[in-house]
Amino acid sequence: MSDGQRMTEEEIHDFGIEIVVGQLKKEGYEIESVNTDLGMNPQVVGRKDNQLAFVAVRTACYPEKGQLEESVHFQMIEPC
Repeated sequence: MSDGQRMTEEEIHDFGIEIVVGQLKKEGYEIESVNTDLGMNPQVVGRKDNQLAFVAVRTACYPEKGQLEESVHFQMIEPC
């Protein structure tokens, strides 16, 4: 990305995943897998105290906000 160019949707998404993974590690999670593909869920799987955590990452440019669709939420918790 050169000066004056905006990040692509994929670059923004990858950046968001980097931030989330870094925060999870700070909180003591062991990261088991990371999937940066747009449209795949979950993007991050981590473990802490023998508990799995499934994280869906949604990103957007200000003033928009990334939002998890309700149907994706239920698809992710169904196997649990």
